[in-house]
Amino acid sequence: HYEFAHEMLREAAYAALAPNDRLLAHGLAASWLEQQPDVDAMVLAEQWRRSHRPARAVHWFERAARRALAGHDFATALQCVADGLALEATATERARLHTLAAEAYEWATDDEQREKHGLLGMAAAELGTPEWFGAFLHALLPGARLRGEAAIAPLVDMLAELPETRRVTIAEVIALARSAGQLLMLGDYPRGHALLGRAEGPTVAVSARPRDLSACRDRARGWLAMYHGKVMEAYRYDLSTWHHFEAANDLRNTAYAATNVGYEQMRLGLIEAAEETLLRALETCERLGLSMLTANALHNLSLVCAL
Repeated sequence: HYEFAHEMLREAAYAALAPNDRLLAHGLAASWLEQQPDVDAMVLAEQWRRSHRPARAVHWFERAARRALAGHDFATALQCVADGLALEATATERARLHTLAAEAYEWATDDEQREKHGLLGMAAAELGTPEWFGAFLHALLPGARLRGEAAIAPLVDMLAELPETRRVTIAEVIALARSAGQLLMLGDYPRGHALLGRAEGPTVAVSARPRDLSACRDRARGWLAMYHGKVMEAYRYDLSTWHHFEAANDLRNTAYAATNVGYEQMRLGLIEAAEETLLRALETCERLGLSMLTANALHNLSLVCAL
């Protein structure tokens, strides 16, 4: 391992390189870094960008954005997305990058930006592909909160344009289940129930049942039960949702599910359990900087403490 004794020496050595030599050096550095374990994706993306290899850089900026999201660093994720979009990304890559931005804005509680990037992701993706469905839910859900019917109808109508002979993917089922749950939460029973039916109908033929798929379906079923006033049934579904997300180590959605479970425990008279559940959820929300979920957990906890 070698390093310069002073930053000024490094900058002087770099300035002494001819432009073509700089490009070559960055490319060699990037190639070497790609062979190393646990490489910093952002550093590698920057090396490929400086070597004027935008296609390689976009790939690593996308990976860096995903890693930042996994670490709940939404600002860094958004910067990586912006860097990737500024390069020569393919349509599919643009769709994925916009969806990553939408996910970051989801947890940063910015519905306008989330919807904007969801719509841009849909526009970049081919209709019915996993990339399209990934963007679809980020366009539908904030649009439903911001403008209601005017935003929901045209997006839901697009589902009718999907070819019936297509291969249904995990991404589609998750998007439909999540969208169904949110629409049911907002009180749009007809569309929420219809989307949930599509998410668990007999035409769905996926090769695996990952925990996030089971969790999203159970969450939607929980909202459906709550819509009909079946609190115990909703509690069972949300408890299952919580356990699925917890097993998948999805901290953000685990905290979200826990706030619902705590509320339902309160409704069922399980006051001590509700307080314990909501305090756990609150601690996670505050630690991860999830302002909207923190407010939800505090609201539900205040209801419990008032009893």
